[in-house]
Amino acid sequence: MKTKILLLLIFHCFSMYAFAQNAITITENQPSNYEGLECGYNIRNEQVKEISKENYARFELTVYITNQSSCPKIVLLNDTFRNSFGGTTDPAVFAIFDCLNATGKRLTSKSGSVRANQFFVPTRVTEKNAEGKDVTRTVNVHAGYILRQGESITDNFIVILPQGERPRMQCRVVMFSNL
Repeated sequence: MKTKILLLLIFHCFSMYAFAQNAITITENQPSNYEGLECGYNIRNEQVKEISKENYARFELTVYITNQSSCPKIVLLNDTFRNSFGGTTDPAVFAIFDCLNATGKRLTSKSGSVRANQFFVPTRVTEKNAEGKDVTRTVNVHAGYILRQGESITDNFIVILPQGERPRMQCRVVMFSNL
């Protein structure tokens, strides 16, 4: 019994390692490609702010993902495989962008995430009407979230860094079902 539990624990550890989100280093105006997804960021605004009698660099960032693969990227609502192996709690989040040198001062962010559009599937439903007859109608059912081929999703957030530094960013892309 102890051997089975030990083997199960070892399998679980290896599977968590194999399916963990990969962190991709990205640089300013130089997107990185990960499995057909172009991940990048741009600086919209740069300022110097005084916080607690010290000067800090304040950056307004736009992060984005563009699907350049030959297929749409889909996350299903009830994707138990993805949820079991390190998926985020929000299935609409397709990537998390972390600023490694952000301070988080003045209630600013250290990271931001991009969320995809909802994906609906038409389904036929048979119901009984007031006369007791079976009536079939089509209903759109929310099946998950999708990033279509060529589509981009973006998010904006503000980071504060020590003065003289530029944002050091990394992107963690979630797992997808390729269709």
